[in-house]
Amino acid sequence: MAFGWRYVGRGESPKLGKIVAVESVFYMLDREWILRYEMGSNRWVKESSVPKLTLINRLGSLR
Repeated sequence: MAFGWRYVGRGESPKLGKIVAVESVFYMLDREWILRYEMGSNRWVKESSVPKLTLINRLGSLR
């Protein structure tokens, strides 16, 4: 799944997420998605996703 431009709504910042380089491969965390940059096609491609925390998980982690 190629990841193109994401619509930025009102009150939302258009800046990029955290980017890290691992052995000349670039990854970015954008909300709950982990994206990998493909230099050949100049695109970010979805590599994986991070599960969202539920209210119960958040409350359990506060204890």
